Amino acid sequence: MTKPKTMAECPICGKVLLLIAKHLREIHALKNVRERAIINQLATGRTVVPPGPCPFPGCSPHLLHVEKHLRTHTETYTRATVDRAIKALKRTAAINQLAALRATAPYTPMVSHLDQQEDQAQQPDPEAGVSMCMKRMCINTRLRVRELERELLDVHTRLVQLQAVAVQLPRRPRRPRHGVLWCWLWLVLSRKKESCKLRRRRKKKKKKKKKKKKKKKKKKKKKMEEEEEEEEAPGMSYPATLRAAGLAPTTIILYVGHAISFLEYFRDTPAKYSRVTNGQLVMVTRELRKLMRDVNRNVLGHQSLVKQDKMLRLVAKDDLAKCQVLAKAKIPSLLADMTAAPPRDPKTRYRFFGYLVAYLASIYGHRSGVLTRMRVTEVQDAIGDDEKGYLINVMEHKTVRKFGVAQIYLEAEEYGWCREWLRLRLRSLPRNAYFFTSFGRGEPKDLIKYFRQAWGEMGLPGSPSLTDIRSAVATYVSIKNT
Repeated sequence: MTKPKTMAECPICGKVLLLIAKHLREIHALKNVRERAIINQLATGRTVVPPGPCPFPGCSPHLLHVEKHLRTHTETYTRATVDRAIKALKRTAAINQLAALRATAPYTPMVSHLDQQEDQAQQPDPEAGVSMCMKRMCINTRLRVRELERELLDVHTRLVQLQAVAVQLPRRPRRPRHGVLWCWLWLVLSRKKESCKLRRRRKKKKKKKKKKKKKKKKKKKKKMEEEEEEEEAPGMSYPATLRAAGLAPTTIILYVGHAISFLEYFRDTPAKYSRVTNGQLVMVTRELRKLMRDVNRNVLGHQSLVKQDKMLRLVAKDDLAKCQVLAKAKIPSLLADMTAAPPRDPKTRYRFFGYLVAYLASIYGHRSGVLTRMRVTEVQDAIGDDEKGYLINVMEHKTVRKFGVAQIYLEAEEYGWCREWLRLRLRSLPRNAYFFTSFGRGEPKDLIKYFRQAWGEMGLPGSPSLTDIRSAVATYVSIKNT
């Protein structure tokens, strides 16, 4: 149980505590669960106010959410008055619940007497000789007065206790004071030294003030110069800020193009209350086009450097071929291990995933999203037979609108691995429709981790990602076709 952050007052004894439920259960020995819950809700302010009239005069007589309605009275009444009214209504509701519980004669006896005390408080005092008003506001006012009297009594007892403790504490001895004559002599003898020190301090303060003034003037000049430069070239700072943020030239061109398209749209469909003239829009658009031409000069160099970096990290052809051979030899034994292992054993499953992903990626170079979003129905509905092979069409991937479905061709033996995995998949009672299923409802997100583990187990160099494998396959295909 987490410890609450706010203090609560016990309705029975008036103590302010953190763990009010534990206090009611252990100190007051409230065995009745319903009784303890009602008092705990009253102490923590979670008692629900039933529908009824507003306690303030002249307001609505029928309300469904009384507490929510009282929060709207903060303009006419103070917040403290509203809080007191809500507290009184909650106390009345809790006492009514206790009285209803007592009327049922519960099997577990009730310990508290709040409802009985409240009934006695609402009855008129026979010794007073004057009949008391039984209106709701008057009853709440008398209850509030009695609460304040109890609080005052508690404060008085606490003060008496503190005074008794203070009397017992030992007093601190006073420090001895020097004589007046000694102080006068010390001042007379040290006057010359103090005057010299004060002069030095004044000189230092004047120098510091002069330095601060010079620094302020320099800062103002710099700001003025920067503002003048920005006025001369209003759009030159935009690419500079993007470069400072670490963006590549291609990304900067994309951002500048978005800005130009927005200005053209704003020029063609101007706002009704816009104060920007058409000439100003044309001027800013021209400046942005100049910036785009300047940035375009650096794009070719940037792209060539990126290509060189990719070529250095390119996976070798021999490594891809070796990966295909080793994975094809290992996958059948992994399926046999999965058959012997428990249905939801993660180790054998993830090793199979890593080898199968390595095999498919080294052949086709698909993105990781094609493999993670491949569904069971797409594998089952593959086109073909055992002689010609099978073609799987993956509908959901990144570039489906531009290039259409992603295709994976499998031979009869390779498609047999998929059939065997689908048969083993049913044993684990999967909760999603993905081929590479996870133990949850979503798609698997650690295929790259399983792929790298399989790559290391095969003894291949490096630790490439699926993007590196995709770049290598695409590069070798383009070189072969040219």
